[in-house]
Amino acid sequence: MSDITKQYFFMINAIMFQVCWWSAVLWQNAAIPLLVLMLALHLWLSPTRKADLILMGKVSVAGIVMDTILTVLGVFQFAQIPIWLALLWLCFAMSLPHSLLFLKAFSPVFTFAFGSVFGCLSYLAGANFNAVNLPLGWQMSSAILMLCWGCFLLWSVAQTRRLQYD
Repeated sequence: MSDITKQYFFMINAIMFQVCWWSAVLWQNAAIPLLVLMLALHLWLSPTRKADLILMGKVSVAGIVMDTILTVLGVFQFAQIPIWLALLWLCFAMSLPHSLLFLKAFSPVFTFAFGSVFGCLSYLAGANFNAVNLPLGWQMSSAILMLCWGCFLLWSVAQTRRLQYD
């Protein structure tokens, strides 16, 4: 990898995550080829490929389990099996040690609040684009998602710390 790529990888990673999120939410399973391409490109460019793979495995499995539980409990409904969502979990995990690395510097209270607000907003936006249905309504769903995402981001940042990205 060139020095320029290393120097700007956090920005490349941020842009890649936005491409992944928007394509997944707008196109759902039709976005699978693009999501796979973005994940492969990330791994090809990443200066921390091995640690990224470990983190992506841990965080994506935990995220998929969380979403599965929320689906079984009736918080989410999907028109089709959301393979795109599983891939989006991998994309989210790839952003933690790069474009979201700043979260390591903040207190647990801030990290919980950040996860609560932005994790919840991500699903509400997805619902507005018809990627997910929230049968409990946006208020109840928001309360559940805020609690889940606050805890999930705390755990995810702790996993990133354990791998000692620098």
